[in-house]
Amino acid sequence: MLDDVRLSRTKVTASFGATYASIYDALYWDKNYAAEVRFVLDQLRTVLPRAPRHILDLGCGTGLHAIQMAQQGISVTGIDHSANMVAVAKKHKKAQPHDARQRLHFEIGDIRSLYLHHQYDAVISLFHVISYLIENNDLRTTIQTARRHLISGGALLFDFWYGPAVLRDPPQPRVKEIQIGDGYVRRRASPELDHKRHRVYVNYDIEIKNATSGEIVREQEQHVVRYFFPDEVEDYLVASGFEVVRVGEMLTRRPPSDSTFSVYALAKVK
Repeated sequence: MLDDVRLSRTKVTASFGATYASIYDALYWDKNYAAEVRFVLDQLRTVLPRAPRHILDLGCGTGLHAIQMAQQGISVTGIDHSANMVAVAKKHKKAQPHDARQRLHFEIGDIRSLYLHHQYDAVISLFHVISYLIENNDLRTTIQTARRHLISGGALLFDFWYGPAVLRDPPQPRVKEIQIGDGYVRRRASPELDHKRHRVYVNYDIEIKNATSGEIVREQEQHVVRYFFPDEVEDYLVASGFEVVRVGEMLTRRPPSDSTFSVYALAKVK
C-alpha cells in the first residue's frame, strides 16, 4: 500500500483517514486476530443455544476479525463509518477463497443509527470501537442498534478501555515504527488525559517513507477515546433490554483488572 502514497506536507486529517487506513494493518501486524476471534466465539457459545451462523460486526475496521470468522463458516456483515477502512476490508475480501468471500459483506454506515432490516445471532464490536463513542447518547444508541439487530436470545459482545486501569497507569507517549523494505511507517502517540470527561485525546504524528520514490508523507490525526467503568456499561445494557452475563478481561476468563486497558462485556437479549 505504501507505493500508493504520494508526497504531502504535514496536515491534520479526520481520524481513520486515507493515509491512516493504508498503514493500519502494518501498524497492527502483531495483533493476534485469530486468538481474539477464538475467545469471542467461545464466549458467545456460552450464551447462545447454538454456534453463531450470522454475526454483525459494528466498527469492523479493515475486516480482519470478520475474515477469521468467515473462514470458519460464519457469515459476517461488517459496518464502519470510515470509507477508507471499508475499502481496505473489501480488498482483503477479494483475496479470500470463494466460500469465504460469499460470507463477507462490508458496508459504510453509522453504528449509532444503523438499520439493516435483518437480525443476527450475535453482534460484536472489537478493538475498542465502543470507546470511540464519547457521548452518552452515542453509547446508548449504538447498544440500541445492536439490540434491534439481534434475534430472540441473541448475544452482544464488545470491548472497551477500562477506567480503573487508565487511571492507575495513564497512557504515555509512545513511538511505533515498522520497517517495510527500505521504507518505514513511524507513528508518534501523544495522549492527553481528561479526567472530568473520562476521555483520552490521542494525538498521532504519522510519517511514512515510500521506499520506491523516497518521498515522505507526514500527517496528524487525533483519536478521542473514552474509558468506561463496569457499572455505567451495565446500566446502558440493561436499559436497552439486555441481561449482562459477564464483564471481564479480554482474552482471559478473569474479572476486570486495573492492569489491563482491554475489558469486554457480554450480554444477551432478555
